[in-house]
Amino acid sequence: MRATGRAVIAASTERQFALEGHAGHGVFSYALVQGLRGEADAQGDRDGEITVDELSAYVAREVPQITLKKWGYEQFPMRQFGGMPFSIALVPR
Repeated sequence: MRATGRAVIAASTERQFALEGHAGHGVFSYALVQGLRGEADAQGDRDGEITVDELSAYVAREVPQITLKKWGYEQFPMRQFGGMPFSIALVPR
């Protein structure tokens, strides 16, 4: 019960555009996939698990960097959490 909660991670706020066209994906989708492949844990505690907090922090760092570099526009993902943090993936080996 302590490891349960809910999380919403969205590509952008309601007042922003969510940019498409980065490596065959939208920027948010690209960052999400990279995070789930292990990058979120690599920049977190490196324990082999990816938590919703690690993933959302990774996406929140990557998306604005990618969009600013590629288009000169910072897209900021939206995050909203309730309850306790929880694991969502194991790092692929």
